[in-house]
Amino acid sequence: MHFKQVETESKQALQSLLSAGKSVTLTLATNSMSPAIRSGDQVTVMPMPVAKTAEGDVVLCNMDNDWIVHRLISIRSSGNRVVAVTAGDRNTHVDEEIFIESILGKCTMTGRNKRTIAVPPQTRINHDNSLLLSSFALPSHMTCTVSIDQFTDSFVASACREGLGELIYFNRASMLNPEPETGPVRTLKNTYMNTLARNTIYLARLNAIDAAMSGTEFILLKGAYLASSVYQSPGLRRFSDIDILVHPSDVRNAIQKLDTLGYVPCGNRSFADKPAISQYLNSISLNSIAPEQPAVHLHWHLVNSMLPNNKVEMINMQTIWNSSWRTGNQWRILSPEHLILHLAAHAMKHSYDRLILVRDIAEVLSHESDVIDWDSLLRDAIEFGLRMPVYYALLIMRNQLGMKIPADVMQTITPAINKRPNRLFRRLVHSGRRGQNISVLAYLADTSPLSAQCRLIRQILFPPKQVLAYAYSTCETSINWRTYLGRFLRGNLALIKLAISPFKIRWKGNQQ
Repeated sequence: MHFKQVETESKQALQSLLSAGKSVTLTLATNSMSPAIRSGDQVTVMPMPVAKTAEGDVVLCNMDNDWIVHRLISIRSSGNRVVAVTAGDRNTHVDEEIFIESILGKCTMTGRNKRTIAVPPQTRINHDNSLLLSSFALPSHMTCTVSIDQFTDSFVASACREGLGELIYFNRASMLNPEPETGPVRTLKNTYMNTLARNTIYLARLNAIDAAMSGTEFILLKGAYLASSVYQSPGLRRFSDIDILVHPSDVRNAIQKLDTLGYVPCGNRSFADKPAISQYLNSISLNSIAPEQPAVHLHWHLVNSMLPNNKVEMINMQTIWNSSWRTGNQWRILSPEHLILHLAAHAMKHSYDRLILVRDIAEVLSHESDVIDWDSLLRDAIEFGLRMPVYYALLIMRNQLGMKIPADVMQTITPAINKRPNRLFRRLVHSGRRGQNISVLAYLADTSPLSAQCRLIRQILFPPKQVLAYAYSTCETSINWRTYLGRFLRGNLALIKLAISPFKIRWKGNQQ
């Protein structure tokens, strides 16, 4: 009898015991649960009904016929099924999500050196992961997995700062119904209600913009589209302006039509006078004369950033427009594949400074999972020069949220060269040191040879006067050497902070 056959029959026998309501004892072979459970420790596994499975439990899972003892860190709805996300206490990434039925039992006791103790609770958890995983919807019959103790003042403050407060209230805290409501839960509720009220006003203005733009096609982008069409409620995605994409030839016409609604271009208008594809900014902001109304961010290219993008000309905007979908309104929407490309590039541009940028991509992947053409997404990501942003986005989806990303997709999108800036960027994002323009590291890793990297750094430190004039809402003549010197000093300070970041991360790890 072959060893694999013996192992299979042993698992079947143990699973039969668990199904019959009896406990089993297993010996762990790895240290992924260290220090709570170590290699060689024996654990007692008790049968556990699915409805009583709770986040934080140490469970025995069947993952593609591999039996793994890991901690259950999240339970969420996924279509008609319930999925679970697990992770080893020692691991820096979570496991790929599994159906809740794949949990075979709960580990209650562990034995070591002839001593038997209860399985210790988790002592360390990644703060970003905790916030992100708490923003997903729980199955209605598993309300017992939510604890009021989870919603501390600091947790709620972080959630609101990261743009996740509304989602955590809607999907988690609203299920508690404590009497009376605690302070943190009340804060989450107020955040959601305020966003819902404001977004209702903003989306009503979107309908007015749609009517005013009659005859001029535009694609609705980012927050306004996500709040109105992707998330379950308009109050779940906060946004401050309405982003629309038009053809460069339609920019002046769009400004004239928006003028009828009281929208006035702000800052330096030279961009709007001669709209052209730039490595830097490809948009103009228009403010409403009514202060309660949202601003409009008018784009004529998918990429728009103060940081130079030397691959901007690789993006075929005609392909973007041809594959966009027409809705029942005037506006169009990006295809699911190009929406992911855009959100990934947008998150990279902002150096993942808010977790809602991660959550947006996860929501689109969940919402459009049945229609995403992975081959088309990969082809356009590579042809458009957006391979690096998409790679990081999918990596975070898999490693921090446990989402299922096809193995061949990850193999294709993974960069061939793992440069030091690449590794440092990943480490900074995972450790929570997001923002601060750390995306420069990823852009450098995606640029070669060295001469091109030096040229990129020069373009970052010394953008054209026109770009700075727009960013500072001033005229070109006021941009002088002092402005560039200030940027140069701030850039050097940022580089110093990035240089010492690995040592800070290592020191904090040693402290823990």
